[in-house]
Amino acid sequence: MFPWEKDDFSDKPGGKRTEFNIFKNTFSTYNRAHMLLLKGIRIQAKRAIAHIDKLFRFIEQHFSEKDKQHLRRKRIIVQEKVSESDRNL
Repeated sequence: MFPWEKDDFSDKPGGKRTEFNIFKNTFSTYNRAHMLLLKGIRIQAKRAIAHIDKLFRFIEQHFSEKDKQHLRRKRIIVQEKVSESDRNL
């Protein structure tokens, strides 16, 4: 179910499931919004991009200019939409 690929988050083959559960439980424990991407990579990417677009629209509509400036100071760049070239992974 979770094929291991070496990355910065899972340094051993057996750890991917454990790390997944830690993240999932932490989001649930602290009542944080999250989504699971359980399909193939292209479906995951499309679904993630749709959620990111939704987040950008929310920020654009509901954040004050002061909020947006704070994000920029923290080097969090908010663009309105994901570019077409980024959509076509």
